[in-house]
Amino acid sequence: MLMELTEGQLIEMYEEALNEGEEVRIGTLTYLPAEVLKAVDPIAYRTGLSDYADSLIRDGYYVEGYN
Repeated sequence: MLMELTEGQLIEMYEEALNEGEEVRIGTLTYLPAEVLKAVDPIAYRTGLSDYADSLIRDGYYVEGYN
């Protein structure tokens, strides 16, 4: 059975995976890793998202906008 994901679901899954790591502290402020990566290096964020989509496709998912 082919499992389908929307781009929104893909992004949610990717960010959940990124956020499994430790939170990022800057001074007294705390941020989620996905927020930091997206803000600091949007190209690395999009590259990682694309790589994540590719891995899901290899695992049998249909990912909207990537297949």
